[in-house]
Formats: sequence, structure tokens, C-alpha cells
Amino acid sequence: MKIDKSKLEAMSALSDEELWNQIRQIAGEKGIRMPEKSPGKDELSKVRAALSDADKLSLPGAMRMINNLKRGDK
Repeated sequence: MKIDKSKLEAMSALSDEELWNQIRQIAGEKGIRMPEKSPGKDELSKVRAALSDADKLSLPGAMRMINNLKRGDK
């Protein structure tokens, strides 16, 4: 799977609300239900950090992050 770094950069530049809406939309397209309520700034900062380091993104790491966001884990 090829990762489009320019799309990741664009996503990381979005406001917290816009970023969360994008995450929910992408997850929904894959059949994953995410809470409507946006996680806190700390959690979204972790998402932005992952988006900015696309070379280190992994499927297991992404799934772990998704599961934590779904549960509201910190």
C-alpha cells in the first residue's frame, strides 16, 4: 500500500474538529464506527505526530491507535 504523504500533511494541518471528521469518514468507509465526540487535544496530537512521520506508520500501530480512540483511552 502506497501512502500519499501530501494527503497526510494536509490532514495534519486541519483543525481538531476537521481532523476528527476526516478520521471518522475514513474509518466509516472501512466499516469502523468511531465516536462522534472528538478525543482530547493530547490524543489528536498523537494522531498528528503519526501522520507527520508516515515512514514509521504501520498497520498494527494504526489499528492500536484506532482502538484507543474508539475506547477513549489516553
